[in-house]
Amino acid sequence: MQESERNYMQDLPLTIERQLESYIKRAGHTQRHQVLWHTWNQNKRWIMQLLEGNAFSFPTYSRHDESHAQTVLHNIELILGEDRISKLSATDSFLILHTVYIHDIGMTITAAERKEIVKDKKFLRMVDYLEEEGDGSLRRAVQALKRNDYTYTGENKDEIMRNLYEDKLEVYTSLINLIANYRRGEHGEKSKEKLSQWAEAPDKLGIGFSLAGMPQRIFLTIAECARMHTEPEFDSIMQLPQEDDGYVFDYMHPRFVSVLLQLGDLLDMDNDRFHPLAMESLDDIPEQSRAHYMKHLSIRRLHIRPEIIKIAADCKTQEALRLVRRECDMLIGILQKASFAWSSICPAGFPGALPRVEDVDLYLQGQKIPQELVTAKFMISQKKAFEILEGSNLYVNRFAFLREFLQNAIDATKLQYWKECKGTSGFYQNGLDKIKSPYDLERYVSTKNFPIEIEMEICKLDAEFKIHSIEPKDIEQLDRGEGMEDVYGAKVIIKDFGIGIDQESIRRISQVGTSMDKETETFQEMPDWLKPTAEFGVGMQSAFLVTRTFKCTTHTRSEERYEITFGSGALAQYDGYINVSPVKRFEESKDTYGTCFELFVPESKKMLHEEFPQSWDGEDIFSDTYEKRRPLRHAAELISQMTLFLDSLIGGTSIFPIHLKVKGIDGVKIPINTAEKNMIHSINIRIEGLESEDRRKGRSKGKRASMVRG
Repeated sequence: MQESERNYMQDLPLTIERQLESYIKRAGHTQRHQVLWHTWNQNKRWIMQLLEGNAFSFPTYSRHDESHAQTVLHNIELILGEDRISKLSATDSFLILHTVYIHDIGMTITAAERKEIVKDKKFLRMVDYLEEEGDGSLRRAVQALKRNDYTYTGENKDEIMRNLYEDKLEVYTSLINLIANYRRGEHGEKSKEKLSQWAEAPDKLGIGFSLAGMPQRIFLTIAECARMHTEPEFDSIMQLPQEDDGYVFDYMHPRFVSVLLQLGDLLDMDNDRFHPLAMESLDDIPEQSRAHYMKHLSIRRLHIRPEIIKIAADCKTQEALRLVRRECDMLIGILQKASFAWSSICPAGFPGALPRVEDVDLYLQGQKIPQELVTAKFMISQKKAFEILEGSNLYVNRFAFLREFLQNAIDATKLQYWKECKGTSGFYQNGLDKIKSPYDLERYVSTKNFPIEIEMEICKLDAEFKIHSIEPKDIEQLDRGEGMEDVYGAKVIIKDFGIGIDQESIRRISQVGTSMDKETETFQEMPDWLKPTAEFGVGMQSAFLVTRTFKCTTHTRSEERYEITFGSGALAQYDGYINVSPVKRFEESKDTYGTCFELFVPESKKMLHEEFPQSWDGEDIFSDTYEKRRPLRHAAELISQMTLFLDSLIGGTSIFPIHLKVKGIDGVKIPINTAEKNMIHSINIRIEGLESEDRRKGRSKGKRASMVRG
């Protein structure tokens, strides 16, 4: 090597790979140092070839080939800095390099493994689960996979075969997506299994992987460290030894290596992580892959130093924002836990500490999201929330969410109504002592200005989880025996003109079970009969018994406007986050003060006839359309059940009017006010969209709404 080239190499930053190489150039190095270096180079080439197979198994995922390993390694080097890299032992360097390159080898799926996967009971259970709970593309994949009717009409054989081959191609792409989804969750464990097999009994796939006569335990340790990158609990890392003997009379540190892998892997979020053809490789891209693609494109700043990490992203979609936020939260969580235990993780005498995340600036289409809204999340697990509710018998009826949302609407209205009354000249002149009953406040501000409006409509949910009103073509499609794969049900809207939801309210909602702040001056001065009673968070989660997500729009008198999406913690893409998006202005007709909740309840959530006989329409089961229109009939029955449940909640004297509008469709009877058993007695109800004689009569039978009991 010429002098100029040697000087150039010295100017390059010190990497972990060069640190390992440096040991064979030092005076007094041993043959074992050379074994480490040459074994690494051989294994690196072999692993690089195997990682190329990940693109075939996961065609729509971000790159998990050598480029990913290089990026993870580079992120670790930025976290450590050259000074600390120079203090890594030879075995630790060897361990880090192998762990980083091997950690995603579990994503490589062989033909034999694919055969085993499709026969695995866990795969079968996953398929059944995704049929009900998967995102749009995964549900379509399950439908294609389970389809067994390939009968085609027509006399043209070529046309029939073209249709058959097209449908079979859909099965092929569906299997790719489903197998990838299955393996994704276990690939850390599979990486460990594969390396362990190579170390203990090399097979055909591992024959190019060299142990070079080194102790098996070193490679088994690498396997354990690689597995940790998918372990959700940090305590798993702490189960590894802090220190163990290395190969060249030095030491290795499994906890240290595992933490660095997790950090380096999470920080691989820059916007060059998808292959240019990734989004073109399949027709139906899984929503999760598309969201990850948008997440990577959104990154605007990624600054990693040994002392500090700064991240900024401008997201085009809520899904991308949620992913960036979740990964940043995971990064912060690991750093906090590892920093607290750093002295029992890092090598003895290792200088410095882990960096801290200083800035996470998140934007949604150019508008900055306040930090307190970025991190809004249910603070206890939804499983725990369900236990709380079940323990207090709030889940006796699956429609309990109606009671919770209605009570929240009433409470928000009470607070705003009190503020409005206090702002009048009459209240100022007469004072608080004159307020003895609701009629005293009615003199200042009419409660008619603060109605609570509820709306129910038969709708359907498309593959993108967008709600659509039923059109005549939908009914015609069902009558032809088509469209049964669509999800039918009821859209429920609950609108109030109360105080709205501000940033502080969002914080309280995220702290599940936290009561309203009853120590405020406003709350204390309110008459007892007007004070709000509800709690935030837990009751709101009752909606997850009937739906996966729900949303609301809210507008406060301080001109805060938000669109908020609440996602079930059972869904990986939501993980309990409250998705908050500031809005400059809503559509003119919807830009009123207050809050409007909207959710879709699938018809599968309706109660059985024997559980709720008063909602059965008694339609002729022998009619031509009885079976074909089953989803619509069940959706109509669901609306009847929810309406009757609401009616049972309401009684006594109303403070605020409660209106219910039911939007039906011609050709489908909604069992409301059609017989004595389903008469509505307390709600001010209006039924639209049905022109039958009994429905016109039913419109006049509703009565003024009244206060929710309890």
